[in-house]
Amino acid sequence: MELTTRSELLARLKKDEEDSWNEFVSLYAGFIKKVCIRQNLQDSDASDIVQQVCMEWFRACKGFEYDPKKGRFRDYLCQMVSNAITKLKKKKRVQPELDEDSLCEDDPLQKMIETEYRECMVKKAITIVKSEFEPITYQAFEWTEFNGMKIREVAQKLGIKTNTVSKYRSRVKERLQKIIGDLLEQHE
Repeated sequence: MELTTRSELLARLKKDEEDSWNEFVSLYAGFIKKVCIRQNLQDSDASDIVQQVCMEWFRACKGFEYDPKKGRFRDYLCQMVSNAITKLKKKKRVQPELDEDSLCEDDPLQKMIETEYRECMVKKAITIVKSEFEPITYQAFEWTEFNGMKIREVAQKLGIKTNTVSKYRSRVKERLQKIIGDLLEQHE
């Protein structure tokens, strides 16, 4: 799976290149929905906001000029999400928990958005890593790192040597950390 930088994706969206819209939705829809759910919105409202934000971005991207000196794209997108949540809560006569004008560093929503964003990037990185390694290699990593199994136990279950489990775990972990770093940097 090829990694696309944020600026490359934004340029492709502007040009209406094939699959750029699907890539954008794949990258950000789950993130937007999780933010909405964490703001105690119903699933249907969260889905509506995902659709609204994606459509709003689709309309806005044609004239959007990304300038990293003015801020991160993620902050722009988060402001769109924040505004959509605020409008929905006002429409439903629920007191908004957001500051519509800006999201500052100590804003609980901003912190939650940052956490959700990182989780989405980790999930994307895991998907990429899974596609790059043999199933047994990834399984050795997953069982030791995520499931907390002992190396000896994993070796026995997979029918391989303990040093092979250690090597597999180390390779996958190193690659996963690299991909996560790249994704966070590219989508900063």
